[in-house]
Formats: sequence, structure tokens, C-alpha cells
Amino acid sequence: MLLAIEQGNTNSLFAVHDGEHWITQWRSATEPSRTADEYVVWLSQLMAMHKLELGLLDACVISSVVPQSIFNLRNLSRRHLNVEPLIIGENTELGIEVRTSKPSEVGSDRLVNALGALQIYSGPLIIVDSGTATTLDVIGSDGGFEGGVIAPGVHLSMEALHAAAAKLPRIALQKPPRLVGDDTVGAMQSGIFWGHIALIEGMIARIKAERNEAMTVVATGGVASLFHGATKAIDHFDPDLTIRGLLEVYRRNAAIVHQVHGLTGDRRS
Repeated sequence: MLLAIEQGNTNSLFAVHDGEHWITQWRSATEPSRTADEYVVWLSQLMAMHKLELGLLDACVISSVVPQSIFNLRNLSRRHLNVEPLIIGENTELGIEVRTSKPSEVGSDRLVNALGALQIYSGPLIIVDSGTATTLDVIGSDGGFEGGVIAPGVHLSMEALHAAAAKLPRIALQKPPRLVGDDTVGAMQSGIFWGHIALIEGMIARIKAERNEAMTVVATGGVASLFHGATKAIDHFDPDLTIRGLLEVYRRNAAIVHQVHGLTGDRRS
């Protein structure tokens, strides 16, 4: 079984694939200082709840935008799973041409999303990922990554309002009952919710106009489901985009993993 780990700045996703299907997945808050031992206690308990044994995991792929966490995630795989993990960005072949001025600066999460989208949808694509940041990435008709837009995510916007304005409270993220709020909380919820949708709709329209072509829009990320049905600018909501991309990366690089494991033997660091 494959353990796929996708770690963002706010949340981390752990998912298990049995060779044919994704059988379960869990999310946890991203804590860069969490040790491999802490990870394995948490993971083994969740697996036991699903009647799964830790020893069934014989492969691991990791995508992380938090460099200080990679050491502990690598040790989770090496020490507790006895598996050499595949780390996205470390001698991995994604099969996607990155057409930006500085390809090394493109986050691994954005490239994994692109690969996951291309398994189901044909380009040209706009991939909207709503997380800590909201990104809109452009994939060309031939599958090349052509750049994108990075904006503050809804949670960052909420925290910024609360932190910068003394009289504005911390609010829950939800769709307000009406556009024009009749109290402070309702007004803030409308500004956050509908303001974020307006940002997404506006950027999608501008990207399409700049490229002068029809494009399929796919949304993913922890917050994307909240916008389902609230805008016609998004064609597909796909919560499995990232883990599908991780699975494809692993399949394309399985030979590299086996080679590295053969060279390292039973050594663990």
C-alpha cells in the first residue's frame, strides 16, 4: 500500500492507496516541529480505527512546501515504515514542462495539482487551489505549466481583518444569508465569502481574456467545497486532485525509489 503525504502551510493530508483505490485519508494541522515518532503514533492509531496495520504500507510519496518538515516526514517513512520515500522535487520526474522564468520557484504542490488534473481533464486548464493562499495556475493545451496567480486565501484575509482592526471580531467562514450584512459579522462574512468568489471569477475572466481561448476551470483545496454552487466560473470541483497527482508521480518514479532503496539498504538517518 502507498502512503501519500501532501503537506501545505496550514494542513497536511495523509492518504492510503491499495493499488486500485484510495481507501482512506486524514488531515492534520501542519506543525513543522512534529517528530517522526509523533507522526507514527498519530498515524498508527488512525489506521487501527480503519482496521489497517502500519506494516501494510510498503511505499511512500511526499510533497511538502514546508522544508523544515521534510526531515521528520522522511524519517517517518524510513524508521517506522522501513521504506525509502519519494520526495517531490528530489530527482523526481514529473513529466510536465515548466514554462516560467524561474522553474525552481514553482511550488511542488502546484505541479502535483497540474499532473493530477491532466489525468482527468484535457488542457488548456485553469486550476484553482483554495488553501492558505489561493492560486490559479494555467496549464497549456499540451500539458505544459505556464504560470499562474497567487493571492491571499480566505483564512488569511479573515485573520488580517481581525488582527488589523481592533473592533472587528474573529468570524467563522461560511456563506452569509444575504449579500448586504445587517450587522458587523454578516458584513464581514459577505466581504470574505463573496469577495473571494469575486476575486476568483475576476481572475478567471482576465486569464481567459488574456489568452483568448476557452479553458476548463478545476477547483480543489480545503476551502473549495464551500464555493460549490456559488459560482458558474468553476467547471469542476475535484477534492482528489492532489492525491491523484501524487499517485501518478509515484508511478512514474517507482524505479528511482527502488534503486535508491537498494543503494541505502537498511540505513536510517
